[in-house]
Amino acid sequence: LYAACNYFSEKNKKCVYLPLSENKKFEPDVLYGFDNYDLVCIDNIDLIFQKEDWEYSFFVLINKILDKSKKIIFTSSSSLALNNINLKDFHSRLSSSLIFMINSPNDTTKENILKRVILEKEYNINVDICEYLLKRKDRDIDSLLKIIDKIGNYSLSTNKKIGKNNLGLVINWFVIFFSYVKNWTYEYYYCLLYTSPSPRDGLL
Repeated sequence: LYAACNYFSEKNKKCVYLPLSENKKFEPDVLYGFDNYDLVCIDNIDLIFQKEDWEYSFFVLINKILDKSKKIIFTSSSSLALNNINLKDFHSRLSSSLIFMINSPNDTTKENILKRVILEKEYNINVDICEYLLKRKDRDIDSLLKIIDKIGNYSLSTNKKIGKNNLGLVINWFVIFFSYVKNWTYEYYYCLLYTSPSPRDGLL
């Protein structure tokens, strides 16, 4: 999804990324206007299955996107055949999509992905922290990408080079900062999700 958004952004196309792991922080009407983007990327769509308001809103959105010949990509952590989707038309629409099964990346692939993100987004980060992050508890690719984006945005805003030697201080700052502004942060995410053209603007 990151690569797809970056590709469209480089072509001066509008794109939006929505992580549904955050779906409890906003309502289905956040999807309003998404059909005006050239590319819509939806992460973990299975998290809204059996939620009637979300299912209907996505069904309407997909129809609008198809009518306008736009693009939508979504991910699911399990097969559509294994999920109980209440809205049958929505299930049918998803099932008619072009579906690929992607295996979980190994550590080498994860490290290469992180290095590529650092390079593409021009973060002021030493690539040696990739190996360090892979030794942490949260080693799934979503968690790794989130922490890389947070570290990268911090490095750009402070104009400081981040490496293994000072990474611990940066991570501790995140923990303290977000614990103090938790409610404000949720509202900020909501605005970004509604207006941001790409993940580059700090969604994660």
